[in-house]
Amino acid sequence: MKFGLALSGGGIRGAVHIGILQGLLENALYPDIIAGSSAGSLVGLLYCSGIPPAKMVSLVSQYENSLLTTEYSTKVLKFPAGLIKGDYIEVALRALTRGKSFNQLSPRLAVVTTNVITGRGIVFTSSDLAKTKSKDYTFSSQAQPWEAVRASISIPAIFVPKKIGKDILVDGSLVSHVPADILKHLGAEKVVGVNLDFGLSSNVDSAPQLIMQTINIMGKRLSETILTSYANIIIEPKTGKVNFWEINKTTELMELGKKAVYENLAALKELLV
Repeated sequence: MKFGLALSGGGIRGAVHIGILQGLLENALYPDIIAGSSAGSLVGLLYCSGIPPAKMVSLVSQYENSLLTTEYSTKVLKFPAGLIKGDYIEVALRALTRGKSFNQLSPRLAVVTTNVITGRGIVFTSSDLAKTKSKDYTFSSQAQPWEAVRASISIPAIFVPKKIGKDILVDGSLVSHVPADILKHLGAEKVVGVNLDFGLSSNVDSAPQLIMQTINIMGKRLSETILTSYANIIIEPKTGKVNFWEINKTTELMELGKKAVYENLAALKELLV
């Protein structure tokens, strides 16, 4: 595998990844494998199951509108701890991806999760790639993609953890926010990492905001180390002051992702063509 694309977490800022993929496709730069944490795993699954970025735009818009017009948006913003089960996400993703298994996805996909009991990263992927050995991560094919993504987006104390087998799993960003290192473990020769800034906020007056601020502080230095060691190119879209919860900014974020590709296009083509 030549080209590995690492998509980071970042809440609603993960919509940037749709624009990243659109920009890459417009320039015939096709990833051979995608590794995603949290929001990056969700966008990665949609793409690898055959949903083009242009279609994702309409899907995100529908999702955004439904959140803005239901009580759920209030719950996401204000519920204090671990009350979102996320079952609806699994159902929706299974339907959208037509129930494809990891072995049926193209390009390949690796979804990063964290075992909340042991602290170890568990990476779900296809059966052949799951044979990979690493001292840092456990690779597994013992999950369906929609289950793995549900685990990967499970922000501690906001989402109920996802149990897969004997593992109790939460947000993949806790072990690898931008999983460039995982792509190297899986054999990618050239790695492009998309790093959504941590967006530290001066407004932490609710439990979800405080939780995200804490995770961001812990993850920032780890991400810098991983990217420096494993990524050939680092793309860092300028998301400005868009915070984790601003679901009305998705279109703006997708455009920022596409713009970031074109800003790095010369380096990308030199690396990948």
